[in-house]
Amino acid sequence: MWLLAVAAVLAGRAPPAAGSTAADSIEGSDSVENCHKPLCWKGSSLNFDLQSNHLEVPDFEMVDTTRNAHIKADRAERSGEKADSSTWVLTGHVQISVPQGQLSADQTTLQVINNHIITMNAQGAPAQFQRGADGALSGIAKSAHGHAHEIVYDLDHNELQLNGDAWLTDGCYYELHSQHISYDIGNQKVHADPNDGTGVEGSVAPKQHPAAGCPAESNKS
Repeated sequence: MWLLAVAAVLAGRAPPAAGSTAADSIEGSDSVENCHKPLCWKGSSLNFDLQSNHLEVPDFEMVDTTRNAHIKADRAERSGEKADSSTWVLTGHVQISVPQGQLSADQTTLQVINNHIITMNAQGAPAQFQRGADGALSGIAKSAHGHAHEIVYDLDHNELQLNGDAWLTDGCYYELHSQHISYDIGNQKVHADPNDGTGVEGSVAPKQHPAAGCPAESNKS
């Protein structure tokens, strides 16, 4: 029962009633698939240091309903004085799905404030981002794919910062290579400025089939 009470405190709610299972408590809600709170998480088990407020969760899964984000990783570690404003470090096969696309990485740091994910800092060899077709503008490619050693995603401003051997393409008209690329997803604006003298390289992307999301020839000026 002590473990159940600790898990309930981690989730920010009252201790569970008799008969509740450990899995129910570990989830941080009744279920991440049916989450009715701003932030829900679960794992196969947990290790919690009461003195440092350090939490470790293997087989990690999280849902941020305010961002419509679904996150999975082999392992997660949480630090911070407050459960609702903390830092999560995810490692191993990190997969993140948001309405704007998908992010995959070897390691990702989530900054959570008031139960909302504010930023995602992904590292990998490389970390990758794939933008989906939703919300595409007329006459503009419906998808974008990028990778870099580090990808920082600012969810409040819907912007990506690709750092270190960065590459970005719309799959239709352009490919960009630079040490730093900024991608404003909402406004469909790209800025490359490496600030280290390495410059920017660009090329025409191989033309894809329209079914892949490329606008028809008649839409081009």
